Parts: sequence; C-alpha cells; structure tokens
Amino acid sequence: MKNALTLSALFRNIEFLVILMIISLVNGGVLANQRPVLKSFEVIDGAYLYKYSQVINARAQDVYAVLSEHNKISQLNPNVQASAVISRDGDTLKRLLRIKQCIFFFCFKMKLVEHIVETRNEIKSTILPKESDFSEGFSHWRLDSIGSKETMLTLSARQKPNFWIPPIIGAAIIRSVLKEQLGITFNSIRLVAQNKATKK
Repeated sequence: MKNALTLSALFRNIEFLVILMIISLVNGGVLANQRPVLKSFEVIDGAYLYKYSQVINARAQDVYAVLSEHNKISQLNPNVQASAVISRDGDTLKRLLRIKQCIFFFCFKMKLVEHIVETRNEIKSTILPKESDFSEGFSHWRLDSIGSKETMLTLSARQKPNFWIPPIIGAAIIRSVLKEQLGITFNSIRLVAQNKATKK
C-alpha cells in the first residue's frame, strides 16, 4: 500500500513537472517573439556594426508613425535624454539626439546630429560627424508587413565613436548592452504602436 502511494505521488510530481515545462515552453515562445534577435554584430576599425530584427504585434503604419515622431524618441528609451528636430524639408530632416549610457562605473554622454530621409517603409539616418560625438555612422530602419497586424522591424546600423572607451569594456560587453537597450526600445515601439491603434 505504501509503495502504491509513493508511486502515485511520484506520478503526480512528474505530471506537475511536465505541466511546468509546457508552460515554460509556451511562455518562452511568446517572450522570444517579443525580443529582438541579434542577426549580426562585429567591430571593424573601431566601428560597431550590428543588425537586429523583431516581429512587432502592430500594423506597419502604426509602427512607422512611432518611429517618425522624432521629437518623441526620448519616450522610447530612458537613456535618450533629449530628441529634437532641428530642421525639416519634406521627407528629409536634421535631428538631434542626446544619449546617456552607463556601463559599470563609466557613464558616456553622447550627442548625435543626423541627416534623416523618410520613405514609405524605411527611415535612413546618417551621422553628421562635425556636430556629433561619432566620427561616422548610419542607421537603417526597415518595416515589412506580415499579415494585417504584424510587422517585421529591422534595424541595421554602423557607429564609430570618437570618444575614449576603457579597454575593460570590450566588444562582448558592448554587444550585451546594445541587445538590452534594443530590447527596451523595440518593446516601447510595440506598446506605443498598439496604443495608437486602439485610439483609432
């Protein structure tokens, strides 16, 4: 009788563990869809090249509306301390970003002034070195509709800082920080885009 009870308890525990595993896999799959995927990351001649993508559960036009609100980019990531449009001429504009990023005990305050061109499903920016803390760089946002309510959002970028980065902060750490910050930004884009959709 005692052995039967022990086996019964064992089976209940196994069943419970299986349920937990299933829940974990389901939640893991959901979270995976919400996280940006690192397609590539490399350092060439002091420049950081990377590509991220994520499926956003929102319509492409709503995602684009969020990305094109250049005066509100600071709302997408707390490290962006200021964002402003300096000038605009149709689909081209000049934008200022002020960013603060802390890694360990080191904090970097960065200024980016960019020339931006907007097209139907892309936003391309080029860093203006003479007015920025980067000697060169660009970013390319691309939106591809997946069905009626999902968007594949891809960011390709290259940035070469002209300020000193301590040797202790290697490429692996910068890669990790970039992935974390892109995760925050992409999630904010998703939330704001979904909020725009509900107000229509």
